[in-house]
Amino acid sequence: MLNLSKKYFWDIDIDMLDVDKHKKFIIARLLERGNWPDFKSLIDYYGFESVRDILLSQRYMDKKSLRFCSFYFKIPEKDFRCYEPMR
Repeated sequence: MLNLSKKYFWDIDIDMLDVDKHKKFIIARLLERGNWPDFKSLIDYYGFESVRDILLSQRYMDKKSLRFCSFYFKIPEKDFRCYEPMR
């Protein structure tokens, strides 16, 4: 079971959040605001491949999260949809 902390979802009614229907939102939010145990719980609940695929398709990710995902999943940053080359 995925245990969601209200501190990460302060702006919505957490009781209305469906962990399967809203998994893209949950994964993105915990990546951005959560910590290592939160991220590991995502992997444990949704599975490595599912989390990886969702994060690869995200339209936006801050640079720190992008670098972390690139390192963790062993995927070049340029392969993420949100990647923008340096100008």
